[in-house]
Amino acid sequence: MRKSTKKIWYTCFFAFVFVASNVLGADKQYYVYLAGKVRKGAVEEAQQDWRDQYVAALKNKNVKFFTPECTTEDVSKSYDVFSRDVKIIAESNLVLVDGTREIGVGTAQEIMIAKVLNVPVIAVVPPDGKYRKKKCRMNGVTYTNYVHPFLNSTTDLIVDSHKDAILQLGNIEALLKMLQPKDEDFIDASIQHFDTLGIDVKKENVLN
Repeated sequence: MRKSTKKIWYTCFFAFVFVASNVLGADKQYYVYLAGKVRKGAVEEAQQDWRDQYVAALKNKNVKFFTPECTTEDVSKSYDVFSRDVKIIAESNLVLVDGTREIGVGTAQEIMIAKVLNVPVIAVVPPDGKYRKKKCRMNGVTYTNYVHPFLNSTTDLIVDSHKDAILQLGNIEALLKMLQPKDEDFIDASIQHFDTLGIDVKKENVLN
């Protein structure tokens, strides 16, 4: 094969591979679990779900959204409910936490379940909301740009609003490439980090 012909063949081949990989990537379906408050009672059930804005805004994108709400579920069967959530997180490419309102027991634990399953977590936490403040006074000290330590430490990205989160999810491939999710090893890493601070919790945190 002549060099010029060989060069053209290689160029065409790699161009085909590049185009094919991009086409296949565009067709990939991503799943995001929208973790947060579940509507309870007749009044809340009649209200619009905060998750609806994501479905509406990204209906033409390759993203589908999981919800913990299930109208056919028997919520008296606790382990079934818990198992459903774990399965949903395991099937998700990303967990998005609604921190615009109070985070409940279930959502807090879902963040940690995502860590165990190595699923990245982003949280919507508005400035000067419940979990994030420009100024916060605690233990007689005023702190600036305070973020709740548990949200700040366990999530992989914090954004200001649902609008910002929707923009990020509009290019979910780039978002997932950017994130470096913490996995379950970060628990041991946290203990090791604290040991370097030289603080004895048996002296500082024991009540009696």
